[in-house]
Amino acid sequence: MLQKELLDTQIAKEEDSVETLKTQINKLLENDFQCAICNEVVFRPSIANCAHTFCEGCLKSWLSRSNHCPTCRSVVNSTTYSFSLDNYITNLCDLLGGTIKEQRLTLQSERNGHPPQVAKRGRRKAANQSTRGRREPPTYELIDDNPTRNNSRFTNGSHNIIDIVDLTNNTSR
Repeated sequence: MLQKELLDTQIAKEEDSVETLKTQINKLLENDFQCAICNEVVFRPSIANCAHTFCEGCLKSWLSRSNHCPTCRSVVNSTTYSFSLDNYITNLCDLLGGTIKEQRLTLQSERNGHPPQVAKRGRRKAANQSTRGRREPPTYELIDDNPTRNNSRFTNGSHNIIDIVDLTNNTSR
């Protein structure tokens, strides 16, 4: 009877350690193998030249709007699909079973033939923020055009007055 209790205790400890291991691997998948664009475990992982990894579809969608990495903002010149990482993640999910395997299968069925849903990024526009575009140059108005100074003074209304000097015709040398 003592041996049976000891065996039951040992089995319970092993089951607890297996569950602890599964929990740790699940956290690893969710933290280290998470796509920064869709916040899911990467599906068909694609690695940018800056070494950041994203879902293949998410990265293609992102790069159609911007050529910068969503994580580090470096220019993305090339991407590479990682077959081995995809197999590794799929095998881990299969090994863990349960909800993580179901989530992976659901993600696969959703993504096959359908583009990924990508969250919009960027800052929200404040109520008093200018309506001019990001790349549009600010407008300046001429406030002083004195021919004796060889330069003109401009302002954009919200900053200090700036002097613009014509270096090609500067006679003060």
